[in-house]
Amino acid sequence: MCPEDEHAPHSIEGAAALRASLAPGAVKRAGFTGQIVGLDYALAALTAPDDCDRAAFMELLLIAEQGMLAGVAKLRTD
Repeated sequence: MCPEDEHAPHSIEGAAALRASLAPGAVKRAGFTGQIVGLDYALAALTAPDDCDRAAFMELLLIAEQGMLAGVAKLRTD
């Protein structure tokens, strides 16, 4: 099975969280090195559709952020 299909969002909140985490400017960077430090939750909240459960949306964003940060950390150690 294709990983994109297997891990595709199955809810309005999941699709919204995916779009928000991939939106231009969604990734927050820090310092002169530009190290990735997380997602911009204020920007993400602006992109959520009206029919979206905000609590679930924010929880999914947190999970996406954790996965992103784990992936970045793995890239630095490989």
